[in-house]
Amino acid sequence: ATSQYIMSLFHSVMLMSTIGSHIQPVNDAERILAIFSMFLGASIFTYGVTNMTTLIFNANKHENDFRQKMDDLTTFFTKHNFPKDLAYSIRDYFTYLHGKNFFSAEGHIMEDLNPALRR
Repeated sequence: ATSQYIMSLFHSVMLMSTIGSHIQPVNDAERILAIFSMFLGASIFTYGVTNMTTLIFNANKHENDFRQKMDDLTTFFTKHNFPKDLAYSIRDYFTYLHGKNFFSAEGHIMEDLNPALRR
């Protein structure tokens, strides 16, 4: 009975990990080793994908911070019923700063504004 459970677990892990069934283990020891190997392989693959995703995300961190700040601005303008002309001027100012690499993800929205636009 235990052998059937090991065989079932082997096939379940094999199907979920999409490895395929080209090589079939013959006894329980081989099946257990294959199950362990599939989990190890899936873990290493997941670790690699996670690191690559983090690397790509961090490479665009400056751009993501800028987009987040622009979203915060839009929410701020909507919440406080800013006039559209003033809102456009402020957005243009932040876009200018971003283009010149003056953009800072830290601080508050009002602290980053040009003094003429704060009024």
